[in-house]
Amino acid sequence: MARVLLIEDDPAVQRGVSLALKRRGHEVAVAGSGETGLMTLERHRPDLVLLDLMLPNMSGLEVCRRIRESKQIPVIILSARGDEIDMVVGLEAGADDYVVKPAGAELLEARIRAVLRRVAPARDGGAEQPAVAGPERYADLTVDRTTLVVTKHGTELPLAPSELKLLLFLTATPGQVYSRPQLLEQVWEHSFYGDVRLVDACVMRLTLDDALVPYLALVVGLAFLLLMLVFRSVLVPLKAALGFLLSVAAALGAVVAVFQWGWLADVFGVDQPGPIMSMMPIFMIGVVFGLAMDYEVFLVTRMREAYVHGQSAAESVTTGFTHGGRVVAAAAVIMISVFSGFVLENDAMIKMMGFGLAIAVLFDAFVVRMAIVPAVLALLGNRAWWLPKWLDRLLPNVDVEGEKLHRELGDTAPPERPAREPETAGV
Repeated sequence: MARVLLIEDDPAVQRGVSLALKRRGHEVAVAGSGETGLMTLERHRPDLVLLDLMLPNMSGLEVCRRIRESKQIPVIILSARGDEIDMVVGLEAGADDYVVKPAGAELLEARIRAVLRRVAPARDGGAEQPAVAGPERYADLTVDRTTLVVTKHGTELPLAPSELKLLLFLTATPGQVYSRPQLLEQVWEHSFYGDVRLVDACVMRLTLDDALVPYLALVVGLAFLLLMLVFRSVLVPLKAALGFLLSVAAALGAVVAVFQWGWLADVFGVDQPGPIMSMMPIFMIGVVFGLAMDYEVFLVTRMREAYVHGQSAAESVTTGFTHGGRVVAAAAVIMISVFSGFVLENDAMIKMMGFGLAIAVLFDAFVVRMAIVPAVLALLGNRAWWLPKWLDRLLPNVDVEGEKLHRELGDTAPPERPAREPETAGV
């Protein structure tokens, strides 16, 4: 039978689970903490790990993440935390299954058997695997069905057994479309009792790394084009896009420091630091992008208007900041208050989202938009509104400042200073 490593700090659960597994012929080793469990893992060399989430010092999620960095040992999370978000986070950390305590001995045995059948996916897969002479290549991915090794750009990927079996199953029939229930039946053998969240979490882990960069490039690229159209400038939208990336990086860094490394965990009520949920960067980028661009437009539009109406570059920055700064500050305080309210929630994922978004708005509004942006524009002077002539001819003029409207309405009142055209380069 199987060698099982139980990482659990509750003595009663240790005795009960160990006795139930030994009666069914399993060899069981017990560790009372995450650190002890990782050391026992090297000595005992188990076929499967039963892992509790609520461990002292090192959390179960961190233990799972460290196991996944170097090993493909099946991991079943055995935890009293049965909320949906806990299950999703546990599966995204690399677990193969999730069992909520208290669980009967027969249920636990069934889960163990089902997971162990996935250790050798090439032999036990739901579809017959074609005989292959050597490694198969799919774009930048190389799959070796003989050694059960998957590499990307020559680097071996540390996949969980369920992820490996899913990848082998899908690559065996290229072009074939499967529903979630079909994948659950063929790959997981219904070991999660029909819950398709297991499929979603596994697919997300396999695909998110490739999706994040194109998604970020698309968001930043569209922002650059739209701001260049509005402000008739190259440097202003470039500065806005770089400021947005800085805000996202600062917010994600704060989230990792608090929720993964455990800095100030007691202050923010983080019970168990662990890996960041993979959907967190995608969600944060979308929300922060909208708010950051709003603050940019609120602030810089007034600066642009003052510059076009005849003020010097330095004067336009002062005028725009005087009028737009209060709007940005008020809007930011409102959003920070809203997001901070979610930090008080008990749900770990909601707490993480609220904290990350509050930090992102705080940093973007008061550091990037109200400190860095005016300073950069003041240093650039007239060059901030530079636009090549050929590009000026190509871009439609949306007339944000309303000069054409004034002329069409017959407004003959002379401006305080002569209006100026955008700075263009003679190219």
